[in-house]
Amino acid sequence: MSILFFVVYLLFIGMAMISRDSCKLQLVLYMIGGWVIMFLAFTIDRSNLPDYSGYLNNFQSVGDLQIEVSFIFIRYFVQNLFGNEIIVLFIIYALLGGVFKLVAIRRLTELSLLSLAIYLSYFFQLHDLIQIRAGVASACLLLCIKPLYDRNLRLFLYLTLFAILFHYSALIILPLWFLNPRKEYRWIYTLIIPVSMIAYYCGISILSSLKLIPIEHIHMKVEAYEEISTYGNSWSAASDELNPFRLWHMFRVVIFYWLLWRLPVIQKYNNYALIMMKIYAIGLSFLWIGASLSIIGGRIFELLSIVEIVLWPMIYYTVKPRAIGIVLVTLLGLCNLYYSIYVYEFWL
Repeated sequence: MSILFFVVYLLFIGMAMISRDSCKLQLVLYMIGGWVIMFLAFTIDRSNLPDYSGYLNNFQSVGDLQIEVSFIFIRYFVQNLFGNEIIVLFIIYALLGGVFKLVAIRRLTELSLLSLAIYLSYFFQLHDLIQIRAGVASACLLLCIKPLYDRNLRLFLYLTLFAILFHYSALIILPLWFLNPRKEYRWIYTLIIPVSMIAYYCGISILSSLKLIPIEHIHMKVEAYEEISTYGNSWSAASDELNPFRLWHMFRVVIFYWLLWRLPVIQKYNNYALIMMKIYAIGLSFLWIGASLSIIGGRIFELLSIVEIVLWPMIYYTVKPRAIGIVLVTLLGLCNLYYSIYVYEFWL
């Protein structure tokens, strides 16, 4: 399976290279790439992946579940029309998460094929094959970028509510409305990551206050995540068994500061870059300020960091000749693939 991902990844990179000078060809190849992504989502055997047994238990359970209402509704729909075919449930989630992301990528960047490759390298595996509820929520976050930039509150709230129905971590999308999509406040986003690291060493965590929310289901979720975090049993990229200071997370920080430094250049090509950089900074900070509740902190980090799939390809704009930019983006994606397969061990 790992070889298949490397082959498809390099295929997407090749498609990006040959369509650089033709918008029509890029659109055609992007549509083909989208069909490839959906084919993989529909056909890959998930039975050996993390979280599969949990979804199987929830699918077969009788009575109320401590899980988002969307899962209960989709489970009811599948069981009444298709019996105990859990594969249909996975297909529905793949359709929602995959199609929404493909639409969002096309709206947010002209480097759609490079974004498709970066998407495949990590978040497709994590969100659309493993954490499928979070996959729909992260797709909605990407769709929220345009109404956030356009200050379309109604559409932003509709998309956010839809995301929350699929994963409660999407509550973090609501305060993003107060980010200014046009003013930089560069010093804030320059300092937010080092300040969060200092808070980590001082034992400061903003997530402990979640217990104060007077909603029983959220309170129970926090307690359950606290217990799981104690044992470090999580596939979240920021769990206790994955140190927030590990090499790949620190490399993400380096990429963030490179993009922040070159942001004036990037903004000439992409209007949404600034607001996505702000979201990325907040997401990265949760590696440290969310470490005391690593499951929740990790899920928020993973949700907000979905903007990586649009931001990382923008390295292409920051260097000359452009061919070097494509090489750099390709290497980043290969590193992502290596980590997902051989470090996070999604497929081992």
